[in-house]
Amino acid sequence: EGTSPKNGRVHVKVVSQTYSGKKGGALRQGIKLAMEEQVDIIAFQEPEKVDMISKWPTIGEKILKEQVDICAPRRADDSFRALYPIEQYHSEKFANLHLNALANKVGFENNIDWTIGPLAFRLSWAHCWSGDLYEGDLWDMQLVPMIYAQRWLGAKVISHEVDFKLSSTMKEEEEGLAKWSEKRLFQLNFLF
Repeated sequence: EGTSPKNGRVHVKVVSQTYSGKKGGALRQGIKLAMEEQVDIIAFQEPEKVDMISKWPTIGEKILKEQVDICAPRRADDSFRALYPIEQYHSEKFANLHLNALANKVGFENNIDWTIGPLAFRLSWAHCWSGDLYEGDLWDMQLVPMIYAQRWLGAKVISHEVDFKLSSTMKEEEEGLAKWSEKRLFQLNFLF
């Protein structure tokens, strides 16, 4: 998805994944396609996070007005806790606290939501996610390029709170089931 706040247009293009790999391959493919569109801002999100589509114009405007390079949306805590499976809420809150403690030491804001998934950045930073610098295969492909861009290339990164509403389906299907708790544990172990 690319946004162009200066003309008030949000461009969304849905394509089937042809790049090999999992989430990382899909991100690389989508970002390379967005680069060809020459949009001002590139944003990505998981398909189930439909409510994020309405947030991108504001985030794109924030990037342009504040003259920053990357914006990591941050879930408002009340809706995060109410709408996500409780196990996911706690594991992602813990991961965010830990990552923020580490990231603060190298100049990141204190309130990055590292585990939300969606992210937006200026077209000029797309090369960090295109696979030229890093080729992660899972959700690391969302985070590592942002860290690389900020730490070694000087990108200005901000966070912006969104009152993001996740469909109740995931909470209904996952909460209280061991297989989903085990997935959250795997994600934490992958992080550490």
